[in-house]
Amino acid sequence: DMRNVYIQNSCTYVNELGFRIIGFASICGDHLSALFVDPAFQNSGYGKILLRHMQSIKTDISLCVYKKNEKAIEFY
Repeated sequence: DMRNVYIQNSCTYVNELGFRIIGFASICGDHLSALFVDPAFQNSGYGKILLRHMQSIKTDISLCVYKKNEKAIEFY
């Protein structure tokens, strides 16, 4: 689904530091389909910046998180 549905139909926002991409978030309709931050920059607020930007675009956002991904569950 990621390749055939979400990526082709999503809008992606990139977080840059200088000329380096340090994170991105993609939204497909009202579904947050991806949010990734370079591990070297995690826990520095960049994920929150991306998530808040998505919230400024959409009032209701859904997402799916793997049950075993405790770090992601805590973040969201």
